[in-house]
Amino acid sequence: MKRFILIPFLPVIAFSVMANILFAESHRFLDEIKMVDEGQVADNALRFTNYQFGPRITPHGDCIKVYGGYIFVTWYRGGMDDRTVMLSRKEIGGDTWKHIEFPHQHVMFRRDRTKGDSHNTIAIGISPKDDTIHLLFDMHAYTPSDFPDDYFNYIHSEKGAALVPDSEWSIDLFHPKQNYLEREYVEENPRKYWRVTYPVFFTADDGELIVRWRIGGHTNATMYLTMYDGDSWSPSHKWNDFDRTSGVYPRFGIYNGKMAAAWHRRMSSDHRLGYIHNRGLYFGYSESGDGLSDWFTYDGTNMGFPITDQEPFRIADPSEPGQRARQREFVITENGAFHAHLQVNGSVKHFYSASIGDELQSSDGGPDGPMYAIGDRVYSIGLEGGRPVIVSTEEGAHNWREEFRVTSGRTYRYGNAVNVDGSMYFYLMEQGSGDKQPIHVLRFDIAE
Repeated sequence: MKRFILIPFLPVIAFSVMANILFAESHRFLDEIKMVDEGQVADNALRFTNYQFGPRITPHGDCIKVYGGYIFVTWYRGGMDDRTVMLSRKEIGGDTWKHIEFPHQHVMFRRDRTKGDSHNTIAIGISPKDDTIHLLFDMHAYTPSDFPDDYFNYIHSEKGAALVPDSEWSIDLFHPKQNYLEREYVEENPRKYWRVTYPVFFTADDGELIVRWRIGGHTNATMYLTMYDGDSWSPSHKWNDFDRTSGVYPRFGIYNGKMAAAWHRRMSSDHRLGYIHNRGLYFGYSESGDGLSDWFTYDGTNMGFPITDQEPFRIADPSEPGQRARQREFVITENGAFHAHLQVNGSVKHFYSASIGDELQSSDGGPDGPMYAIGDRVYSIGLEGGRPVIVSTEEGAHNWREEFRVTSGRTYRYGNAVNVDGSMYFYLMEQGSGDKQPIHVLRFDIAE
């Protein structure tokens, strides 16, 4: 059963090739976790030295996929005067990363072209229907008045491109960049692909590739879902249809054949009351894998589609005026156990139950990064002292224990992680200085 954790922005740090010895000294259950270093992707990935919204651009967002025995990562090449869009691929367990350079540079921040914008990530999706690769990148609510040729940036490959041999891995596999998914929708509505931010791809159990993105601002955000069936993209469907004072930033995932989402709300009225940035924890699910059917609350109440009132979806409201809530991560196990957490003023609140609809339990503490369901346990990875620590708990409980710890070796700034078939892949930027820094991928194989 495939299980996906989407948009993991967790800072992660990694280790040297000597870490197998270190793990033997520090890991409680050595036979259950094995580390494999998949190597350095490049030594010159971009990190902003002048920026808006933070210095992190590589790795960031939906930037790693594992498919067909290969690891795929997106990145911007450094330094600040370069900013070239890159796609790299390596066979799992292989020796060499193969790179493709695209003729596009990060557009920088709209009001100051000397600054990078960390929203402008490079999302990658791969369709199991036809093995095509899809890239959506470098956009932050732009219109043609901002960037006439770069307000919406989409590149896709020929069919079968994801699985070609290394000798054929080149830019010749890809069509030129375009400012739309499907031209016919632009002919119907020229503004169809304006003001798009936060593209993220994920795959339904039937192989349908789905992309979600936001249109609008932080307190009037509308999320859209669009599907690729192996031949063409569907129209974009509104997931929510709120008034213009409400915003959402959901994490979406597909679990046991159903689409689910967890989110905070952002409302001007909450800001006036003193809530900082976000408020509450919300959760909902659809019985369908594409999310285009009715959506249900945690207790099973049908709220239709698109959702027009988010309040019935609220499962917790742990913050108070003057406090900041953030990081709404969640996971659902194959047996249906539910786990979610968020930070309130930097302290973790963990919510969990044996099954969706059961009484929701809550505890203070625990990990604050993405969670991954593997077998009957939930795993998470985080940082302590600049190095990774993996912890886990049995599903539907709050009994976190340490499983894996690195005590020396190479250190990293941050990274993104995905879980595929019981292995966690971490795509990481090494600690360094300047606007060109090394990036690596590490793999943890976890025995059930």
